[in-house]
Amino acid sequence: TPRLSSAASDVYKRQTRSDAHQADLLVNPVTRSGLPWYAGFVTFCGILAWTAAAVAAFAGAWVAGLAGRPAASRFLTHGGLLTVVLVFDDLFQFHSGLLPDDLGVPKVLVLGAYGIAGGAWLVGHRAEIARTRTAGLALALGALGVAVLVDQLGPGTPRALLFEEGIQLLGVLGWATYFALTATDVTRSVVRARPDKVAPVGSVVGAGRPGR
Repeated sequence: TPRLSSAASDVYKRQTRSDAHQADLLVNPVTRSGLPWYAGFVTFCGILAWTAAAVAAFAGAWVAGLAGRPAASRFLTHGGLLTVVLVFDDLFQFHSGLLPDDLGVPKVLVLGAYGIAGGAWLVGHRAEIARTRTAGLALALGALGVAVLVDQLGPGTPRALLFEEGIQLLGVLGWATYFALTATDVTRSVVRARPDKVAPVGSVVGAGRPGR
């Protein structure tokens, strides 16, 4: 029976590991790790801001597409896709966990790839970007760039971490603000250019009422 006991023990261990993996997938990481409720608060705020930026970019791209402005639509679509990549990286920390630890891709190469993608977006859509609020975009990119430099070259002290996370959050908020304002500006320009295509509110509200 020792073999049976050993087999039963192996089955139990595999089941326990499987249950643990399921819990890792399903349970909130703060609850799972036993950390305080506010753990990761700044990071979560950044993720919400990244998400808002992506939603604004895609919404603006949709409006621009409806108005027959393909260049503006592509500019916002590609900006939204870049933002989606960044929000997933910030959420799952691909650049400092999965890619360097499990796949052997150096962190600096991952960050460099994001920088190249951002540069390609800026250069490829420079004409459209020039028509937007470029000062806000420059401030956002500058803050994010400083955060990356502090992450790579900083002393790793608590104060350096506070500065890095704070300036990164400001950069993400600036990024979200830029896309929100750009999408708003695109929508306003479309409405002003094609007022005949915008149905009055009263006609939409009363459209389904018989006898009117």
